[in-house]
Amino acid sequence: KRAQTSNMAASNDDEDSVFKPWPTAPKEALVPVVREEFGYVQRTRWRLADRLHEEVVELDSPYAMHVAAGTQVFTFVLLGDQNAGKSTFLHAFTHFNDDSFLVLSSLLPILSSSFVNTRFIPDGDDRSPRDELPFLDTDLGRGTFVLTADDFSFFVTEHDLDPTLVTAAPRDTRFFVVQFLEFGGDHLDQLMDPKLVEGNQALIDIVERSRALLTRCHKAVYFVNGSTLFPASPSGDVDVSYEALSLMHHRLCFLDSLLPADVDVMFHLSRPPTLHNPTLACQLATALATEIGGAGGDGGDDGGGGGGGSRGRRL
Repeated sequence: KRAQTSNMAASNDDEDSVFKPWPTAPKEALVPVVREEFGYVQRTRWRLADRLHEEVVELDSPYAMHVAAGTQVFTFVLLGDQNAGKSTFLHAFTHFNDDSFLVLSSLLPILSSSFVNTRFIPDGDDRSPRDELPFLDTDLGRGTFVLTADDFSFFVTEHDLDPTLVTAAPRDTRFFVVQFLEFGGDHLDQLMDPKLVEGNQALIDIVERSRALLTRCHKAVYFVNGSTLFPASPSGDVDVSYEALSLMHHRLCFLDSLLPADVDVMFHLSRPPTLHNPTLACQLATALATEIGGAGGDGGDDGGGGGGGSRGRRL
């Protein structure tokens, strides 16, 4: 009874007094920014303490492709608008200070995870590396998590996934690594327009390596910032921004020329508006069909080629 009374009292106090299983800190304090030769970097890492004796695959660089023998890697590419939640998603696999991490780790028995976030700003450039806390304005990021072969096999079976994810792997596979590669909007523009990196050999090399990464992914997810795509009018109504939609189309045409032909593109809408307008979904479907599916897609001046369905890609 005393415990029940204590819990009731705690629920009426302010948030700081509510019991939490471990101390928490502001997220910006957990992902510090470090200045390096090519720009700014954020790094975080997590390892399961109970299994530190196991060999763990670490991929610190967004470009690291070499992994230990007996390791199967699945690569997913995250692209899209700025401030659409890509870095937040990647960081979640290392954010053990968050109360929800226990739920995540019970669903995915992660052995280790890592997060790398980079912003390419050369010395002498006084631009701010971020405009919204806690993450950098990502040019290129990477999030990975590692599962043992047994845990991955159980996860596939438990969630009724394609069994060939396990059976097609080499017999000596000990670990499965899932890696998410994030391409920020600014970096995607650099890939599309070589003029943006003219005269900077370091960025030219980075752009070439990024292009190569896009040709090796297994799946692609395009994050859309709903607050940009659906701006609110002075009257409070929500409409479709055809300027933002046109930019999306231009980027998708370029991606269509680089992604493997069998890679489908999934869309994730973040920061969606309050749907006071019941016809908004129909408006969006019509706009996408007109701007992406039916435009034919000349690819712009970058030679990106092909419209939304030019290679039979499923959106």
